[in-house]
Amino acid sequence: SVDSSLNFEFSKISNNFPFSPERRLSFLKPRIDLRYKMAQANQLRFLLERTVSQLDFRNFVPNYDVVDQKIEPGNPGLAPEKTWIYEAGFEHRLADDGGVLDLRAFYHRITDHIDKIPYIDQNDDLVSAEGNIADANLYGIEGRASVRLGMIGLPDAVLSLRYLRQWSDITDPFTGNSRRLLDDRRGYSYDASFRHDITPWNMSYGLTYESNGGEQFISDLTVQQFYTVDPRWTGFIEKRVFGNATLRVEAQNLFGAMEFRHRILYASNVFDGTIRRTEQWDETRDLRIAVRLRGLF
Repeated sequence: SVDSSLNFEFSKISNNFPFSPERRLSFLKPRIDLRYKMAQANQLRFLLERTVSQLDFRNFVPNYDVVDQKIEPGNPGLAPEKTWIYEAGFEHRLADDGGVLDLRAFYHRITDHIDKIPYIDQNDDLVSAEGNIADANLYGIEGRASVRLGMIGLPDAVLSLRYLRQWSDITDPFTGNSRRLLDDRRGYSYDASFRHDITPWNMSYGLTYESNGGEQFISDLTVQQFYTVDPRWTGFIEKRVFGNATLRVEAQNLFGAMEFRHRILYASNVFDGTIRRTEQWDETRDLRIAVRLRGLF
């Protein structure tokens, strides 16, 4: 089967910026989703799509950085980020509704990537603000599996697994070196979850293990930051208490995951390379209990 569309997006942005008081933006956004059923249980998928991000208007105006106690300038000339998405996938369904195995490979070609860039402000000072970088690439593979545990006598229990490995590259506007994209795209992540529905009791419980592996890197004019977090466990139990209302109790961060943050602050800027100081945070997140009641009233 083929599912295709061609959307046209038009917008007009008005502001009080003297050099560009009004901008008109227009984009074509094609999408082709091709699916081929090889057999009753197997399916191939191919996706070609162009996406255009929505602008965050908070980046148009100055804002105050409470951590470093400084004012960061805005950029009213910011352009939306455009991405061509190429994706291929394979899906296999296990017999007797036993589960699903899914594998996909993807490549994102990004233009006008939004990131911190250096520029000269109206006072001839070197500052940084959100801006557009010409090109960036993101590619990787992801595998998912969802299996019913009937083989061990738990037909109403499901084990779900996911693993993502991805790479990205962009030229850092401050150092000129190639690095990963900044927006939380770590090199890999994986998780495993177990859920058991006890139908006669209208009750379910489960456990999730999640690891956002790799290191998050943040680059700016005067600061470089490295951030990692330990794997986390989350457990829940929920029960339908009356009518369509369900009570859910969830325990987050069961075993006190650690977070680590290392910051390098430069005396003038990263181009100069003179380090003013370094900072190190080690933090243990507390156990968090959430109680939710949902339903139609």
